[in-house]
Amino acid sequence: MDSLVTDTIIVTSNKVNITDSSTLPLFNEWFLKHILLRFRVEESNPIKLIILRNFKRCLIVCPDHIISEAVMSTMKETPPCEDLIFNYSLTDSLGNATLEKDYLKVPEHEKLYLISPPCSPPPEFDYSKCEDRPSMKTHAHEILRPLHKATSFVAVESSVGKITVDTCDDIDNSGPTLEGVRTALPPKSIFDDIED
Repeated sequence: MDSLVTDTIIVTSNKVNITDSSTLPLFNEWFLKHILLRFRVEESNPIKLIILRNFKRCLIVCPDHIISEAVMSTMKETPPCEDLIFNYSLTDSLGNATLEKDYLKVPEHEKLYLISPPCSPPPEFDYSKCEDRPSMKTHAHEILRPLHKATSFVAVESSVGKITVDTCDDIDNSGPTLEGVRTALPPKSIFDDIED
């Protein structure tokens, strides 16, 4: 491996603004097509695209030298857009926490984290497992009982109207029950006639 290779690539341009919002999606598509499908890049150690708007440049911090070298060679062959200049950083890992005391902090910037898309289907997917059939059991709150003849009676009658209740007798013929009651109108309260 070339001794000049570092895990950080500096991208600049003399002709286009690479930090422009229209240019950045090109980087995202380029990484997905050329790098993230070739190499397994985990969420714990992603490729970092650091956008330095004030300096009109981007930093690409790769998880290792192998991916960094692949990014550099592929960008030179098929760049995300025209008129880009690529160079390795002089030192390794600008994003490494252990180097913070030896180097200046990175200026104000934005970061994009790029990782490989999930495998389709995931490795733990069980091809032999079939979906269970729907349950034939009834829900616990459902009460199933055979119904007999329907009866109707007037529950409430007033000058405004009346409420008629349709119900069915129980199997033991003990008379109407509230469980089978259907009402057409809600009952009227004694407080409805009181005016404020």
